[in-house]
Amino acid sequence: MVEIPVLDCRRTEAELTPLLRTACERVGFFYLENHGLEALQARALAESKAFFALPLEEKLALKAGVETNNRGYTVVGEEVLDPERQSKGAGSAL
Repeated sequence: MVEIPVLDCRRTEAELTPLLRTACERVGFFYLENHGLEALQARALAESKAFFALPLEEKLALKAGVETNNRGYTVVGEEVLDPERQSKGAGSAL
């Protein structure tokens, strides 16, 4: 099994660039460490938790639909992801 390369963003661009290229060409995946995005990740997680904790009526005000290019909130079980095998949303009985 091939190990996934760990690339340290504290390296210079000149050091990191060939390592990144090699990881992409030989493995196809890589981990980035020391990228400085931890605070942004934590904030995004906190914002998503706050959104999903809202009352249903508030989330439905942001419902996804044709007029929003399917961007927005979708009720659990509403989406049909495999029309060949599903007649109802994934959370519903088939």
